[in-house]
Amino acid sequence: MLQNYVQLAQGARPKPGGHIVEGGFNLFSADGFDVRVAWLQIIIVVVTVTLMTGFSWLITSTSLGRQQRACEQDMKMASLLGVDGNRTISLTFVMGAALAAVAGMMFLMYYGIVAFLHRLPGGHQGLHRGGCWAASARWPAPCWAAC
Repeated sequence: MLQNYVQLAQGARPKPGGHIVEGGFNLFSADGFDVRVAWLQIIIVVVTVTLMTGFSWLITSTSLGRQQRACEQDMKMASLLGVDGNRTISLTFVMGAALAAVAGMMFLMYYGIVAFLHRLPGGHQGLHRGGCWAASARWPAPCWAAC
């Protein structure tokens, strides 16, 4: 329903986003073939590695990461130990949404166009299954048992 609303409100035609970062350099040339690296590709790799490192640090070294790991292992025991499971799950979904927003911006910057059908087909299923995982405190019960 939300997809149809967006399609009706904004139209189904592709919309150009413009190029934000231009240029690049030739890595090397051999026999008439050039290996060219765009600055945008470097930015995307740096942002990805930075986010991956940051989230790895967050999960392993912070109180929120400890709470997330505790909720993942045993929700009931984590709540008995004082972990607010609903808050932890909510923050986890907020972090996932922020990562999706960064990925969408990198997609727009790289391809320079956004269309109604530019989405991951499994995105909705992944969100649904993630919600099932978060709602399931009966590990290793199957995901569909919680939904």
